[in-house]
Amino acid sequence: MLEATGRVVAVADGTAWVQTEVQSACGHCCAGAGCGTSALAGLLGRSRAPVPVDNSVGAAVGDELVLGIDEDILVAASVTVYLLPLLAMLLAALGAAALGWDESGAALCGLGGLVAGLYGVHWLARRTAGSDMYLPVVLRHHVVRNRYEIINNAIFVERRHD
Repeated sequence: MLEATGRVVAVADGTAWVQTEVQSACGHCCAGAGCGTSALAGLLGRSRAPVPVDNSVGAAVGDELVLGIDEDILVAASVTVYLLPLLAMLLAALGAAALGWDESGAALCGLGGLVAGLYGVHWLARRTAGSDMYLPVVLRHHVVRNRYEIINNAIFVERRHD
């Protein structure tokens, strides 16, 4: 299970919208970019768009959640996105060469295969867009309570993790 930490920015209709924290690695070792946790953080944190998750834990705005996604699902999606267009391009170019077309014809067929493969990825993404299989799940929930103090008309906030 790959993990990323985020903060709840909105709650509506049983869904919590979580803004993940940008990090390059989990900080537990020197693996850095070779670590699966940093791969998930990069996936979820790069766009900085809030991620919808099922709010079965009753998280409130400001709470910290640890999200997880199955490694096998992420690997399968990555393989599909990269290999499908590549295989379509190679098969189209090899098919054109097998038919005796010259190099420019094979190159054009390869380009057509690449476009067809990219369209195939787009079609698969639209077909599986509503699937909960690709959504992260809440692994841990940290309630954050704020304590406000007003001193000389200034507000100070102390955050505590429970």
